[in-house]
Amino acid sequence: MTDLIQRLSDEADLCRNEGADDIAILIDDAVYEIVRQTNNAMQLNLQVEALRADAERLRLLLSDARCALDYHQEQTRPIHSTRTALEAIDAELRKV
Repeated sequence: MTDLIQRLSDEADLCRNEGADDIAILIDDAVYEIVRQTNNAMQLNLQVEALRADAERLRLLLSDARCALDYHQEQTRPIHSTRTALEAIDAELRKV
C-alpha cells in the first residue's frame, strides 16, 4: 500500500510542477482517503482481536462456572434452579 501511496504522491507532485493543480489536489485527496481507510481498517482489526480475546475469557469463565455448578449439583439434592443455570450456561457455550 505504501508503494501505491508514494507513486500517487509523486504523480501529484508532477502534476503540480506542470500546473495541473486541480488534478494534483484530486490525487492528494485520494491518497488521504486511502490512508484514512487503511487506518480505520487497522483500528477495526484491533477491536476485533480485543473482542475475540474477551469472548475467549468469558468462555473460560462460563466453563468454570459450569464445572462449579455441576459439582454443587452432585454434592446436594437436585435443585431446579441449578439445572436451569447449567442449561443456560451450556446454551451460551454452544454459541461461542
